[in-house]
Amino acid sequence: MVALSKKKNITVLGCGDVGLATAAEFSTYGYNVNMLEHPDFKKSIIPLMEKKEIKFSGELGSGSAKINMVTTNAEKALKDSSIIILTAPAYAHESLVRFCTPHLDNGQIFLIKTGYFGALRFSKIINDTGKKVVLAEMNITPYCVRKISPNEILVYAKKKEPALAAMPTRETRNVFNLIKAVYPGLIKVKNVLYTSLDCPNWLIHPIKTLLHMGLIERSKYYSLPQKDSIPPSVLKLMNIMDKERIELGKVFSFNLPTLNNFWESGGKTIGEAIRNCVEHETYNYEYKDSWMKHLDEDLYFGLPTWSSLAKLVNVPTPLTNSIINIFSSIRGIDYMKKGITIEKIGFKDLSIKEVNKILEEGF
Repeated sequence: MVALSKKKNITVLGCGDVGLATAAEFSTYGYNVNMLEHPDFKKSIIPLMEKKEIKFSGELGSGSAKINMVTTNAEKALKDSSIIILTAPAYAHESLVRFCTPHLDNGQIFLIKTGYFGALRFSKIINDTGKKVVLAEMNITPYCVRKISPNEILVYAKKKEPALAAMPTRETRNVFNLIKAVYPGLIKVKNVLYTSLDCPNWLIHPIKTLLHMGLIERSKYYSLPQKDSIPPSVLKLMNIMDKERIELGKVFSFNLPTLNNFWESGGKTIGEAIRNCVEHETYNYEYKDSWMKHLDEDLYFGLPTWSSLAKLVNVPTPLTNSIINIFSSIRGIDYMKKGITIEKIGFKDLSIKEVNKILEEGF
């Protein structure tokens, strides 16, 4: 592993909202933080490169955090870092992973927030470098955050108990120990399939969008308040889809929390949990031309993987499959062909025992 003296050095990959929140909080906990952005987006980070400071308010308190380096030079940013934390949305993951791989080093940890099956998707790409790198993922980023300016953020909520796993699984404790100071409620879970199946995004965004599509399509820009997005029809479908997810988890001996437990706000039902959730009181889903980018994450990197995995292990997921098919028809995109299926990851024709071995030991 990376030498003990280097364990306080991290690199945050991606300079969006979550990247800024991650860098700011790790900095306030005494970590030396580098921030790395893809060169294609250099213009957007010039103010941050010049100031090397992030102003923050909200759940992290109020203050500013000093950043050691903000750059588009991967070699410089990754040198001597013990952890690289990928904070970009799922649709930007692969370009950033490939941008970094030539400069990875033995013993480094590559942590993905939010997982979207990322540890499995990128295992071969990283293994092909010949370097011994530990892949890890969290079930979701802990931050609900809004960027106010290129170097200022408002964190209006922070999840208390995110989940973490590594591949190979024996490394989970090591990753946990390196970041537990920042996330004291962090939970170690069985493996990186658990963390991805414990992400609620693809249960929530597609269903809410689909059942409000008639309203969304009426204008170029549409804002759907979270508090108004859960009529009985939405909640019924979310409950059914959640049961499909839970049944899939049981095949792998997971006791996945039900969706109503995800928000840490309490509630006997999904509807109660969402209504009790403080961060959702003012949260809106923002659509442009009847679409939002969260759906690209869900429909390319979430639902096809989930659906194809369920098919592999003979777990029926009729509602999940229907949601994929309906959006494929609406968008004119075959998401099961274009998206990331379990076959594309390398699980074709594997038994449950063989899948579990990969999760335990890596590819």
